[in-house]
Amino acid sequence: MEPNITINNVLNSLPKYSLGNDEITINIYPRIHFFSLDLSNNDGFIRHGSMGCSIKEAPIFVKISKSFKDKICSNIDISKIDNKINFTKIRDFLNVNNSWNVKIETTDNAIKNHVGIGLSTQIECAILWGCAMLSNKKLNIVDLYRYGIGRTSTLGLKLFFNPGLIIEFGLKTKNDIETTIYNIENFPFNIDFFIPKNEHSLSGEFEDKFWSKILPTSVLNSYKISYDILYKLIPSIINIDFNNFCNTINKINSISTKKYEEAIQSKNTIALIDKCRQISPATTISSMGPTTYLFTKKDTKTPCIEYDNSWRHYRYE
Repeated sequence: MEPNITINNVLNSLPKYSLGNDEITINIYPRIHFFSLDLSNNDGFIRHGSMGCSIKEAPIFVKISKSFKDKICSNIDISKIDNKINFTKIRDFLNVNNSWNVKIETTDNAIKNHVGIGLSTQIECAILWGCAMLSNKKLNIVDLYRYGIGRTSTLGLKLFFNPGLIIEFGLKTKNDIETTIYNIENFPFNIDFFIPKNEHSLSGEFEDKFWSKILPTSVLNSYKISYDILYKLIPSIINIDFNNFCNTINKINSISTKKYEEAIQSKNTIALIDKCRQISPATTISSMGPTTYLFTKKDTKTPCIEYDNSWRHYRYE
């Protein structure tokens, strides 16, 4: 099938869910963050915007039910989630007196927090949205943003409501999220991901210090990235031009924050990146790593990359 890019508005979109008797289950997915669009401070705030995709091979199920006491149990380590799940804050936001029992489950033991796959945002979205549904309130993406989710990147918010492969445009104003996205279906290339079992990225205060040193980026670089997406990246997808696609991805990453993000990776992650680049020139890390991704042609067999058991391989097709 030919590549298809549509302009969608996710304002009234819903995540995948099933609703029962005082119980709801929401499907969420880890995500890969390819690059950001605009990290300058041109308008007095950082707009963000980005390109990324959901890892649908690794679904996570968030089951919420009404309860007499707040409780969370999970077979994923959620102890390091950036913004701790605060049921009191949720009750205040929804203006209800309910309590909830939350179960977070996945069959994939490679999925964990702080490896560059956006787990915190997805879990926070699911819990807030599910608690609202059980309180007879239907929240949209603007509501979740106003609650405080997605303040440093809106990619996870938009993939929560529209899982898949998207280009999204961050913020409209300092306090208003842009709800329009480019939704890409029948993507003509493979995307391979490697999630580490033992490595982690920066988090908390260390992550804040990292970004404070390199942000904002220049207005010129943000303009160049936006130009290349519109005039080179999107046409290369539509025309199934792998070489031009890779060249554009590499050009974008060369002027974005990726070089700084790669510089802080462990020796094991750097070694994997080098191996991946022998297969494809369009290789780098998701978010701040260490999860690594690369683009390959559709006829590329997998696994053609040598990696050991400390990494878990996935493919977006």
